[in-house]
Amino acid sequence: MARPTMFDEAMSGAERQRRYRERHRKRLAKERRTARKAAKPNAKALARQKREAEWAGRVLALPDRRYGILFADPGWRYEPWSRQTGMDRAADNHYFCPPLDEIMRLDVQSISAKDAVLFLCATAPMLPDALTVMTAWGFAYKTHAIWVKQRPGNGRGTGYWFTGEHELLLVGTRGKVVPPAMGTQARSVFTAPVGRHSEKPEVFYEMIERHWPNTPKIELNRRGPPRPGWDAWGFEAEPTAA
Repeated sequence: MARPTMFDEAMSGAERQRRYRERHRKRLAKERRTARKAAKPNAKALARQKREAEWAGRVLALPDRRYGILFADPGWRYEPWSRQTGMDRAADNHYFCPPLDEIMRLDVQSISAKDAVLFLCATAPMLPDALTVMTAWGFAYKTHAIWVKQRPGNGRGTGYWFTGEHELLLVGTRGKVVPPAMGTQARSVFTAPVGRHSEKPEVFYEMIERHWPNTPKIELNRRGPPRPGWDAWGFEAEPTAA
């Protein structure tokens, strides 16, 4: 505690009390302003949660099964420089890769709610194709995030100009959707380990589930059984485990 100055000693007791009360009043006013500012995001978050639940209710009320959240990882077909020497590393060795026009013709609109969000996975070379597919499926491109791939040791991806150390997660919408509440958005860069071929990081799913817990969700091109709380479609999708 600071030592009293000559000015303080000369100050009357009444004046010191008045100044103390004034400082106390200002401190309380500042604390109230801080509390009100902190409460505003909470109120916005609660309002956003209500809108998301209402949106989910509208989707669930549709006569046919529709989805407000669609997560898709199409089997993009890469054309190697040489089909004689480059096919050993082709994605076709791991899963079915249809031509672009077949992916575009998938009737995704028939299972999409009027108001829906599409999360579409793409690698850098396939970005033009991914944007074409998004439009063909009835969605308008909004933004994208980047997955930085963590590999063991000094492992690197394949590539022509650069080795592929990242993938893109494109976001498209149709109708009026409920975006994340301001201040709660995920960062646009995800860093996560690489799993088996084409496996997407857990953080993608967790992000979607955090923002849209109630909205009906489907994963297209799923390999294996559906994720809990999701439906799945794809040549390698499996029924839900009993």
